Amino acid sequence: MMAPELDFLGEAGSELYGLPQTQQAGIFWPGWNTQGVDYAQLAGPVTLHLVPVEAPDGATKGATIDIDFATHAHANWVFTDPRVYGFDVYYSAPLPEAGKQADGVRATGDDGAAGTGGGRPDAAPPSALTPLPNLPP
Repeated sequence: MMAPELDFLGEAGSELYGLPQTQQAGIFWPGWNTQGVDYAQLAGPVTLHLVPVEAPDGATKGATIDIDFATHAHANWVFTDPRVYGFDVYYSAPLPEAGKQADGVRATGDDGAAGTGGGRPDAAPPSALTPLPNLPP
């Protein structure tokens, strides 16, 4: 890859698949929204947790995204294998009381909300992933 921080995506010229940052009809459009959170009641950022529950071999790394202020956002999501991926997704945030943690909405496996930001991304079958151009070496 061109930038060392992208080496986890594979060798230069590897085929990548993505879910776009902008909404496109018929494609799952994952994002997050903390606009309804009163950050004055928290002792730190809201953390979005993504825990893989269904992924190809080798794709078991989860992720967290710290959200420091009220946000509604969508990002580009990149995959190296065009398959269905499933994640447990939930929010958490530290409370001012020492050692206390607030847990927010939790969307898991089969909650039936595919394509709405929760549950398994079944609305994005492998054929719906958009091939990205090969990256130069």
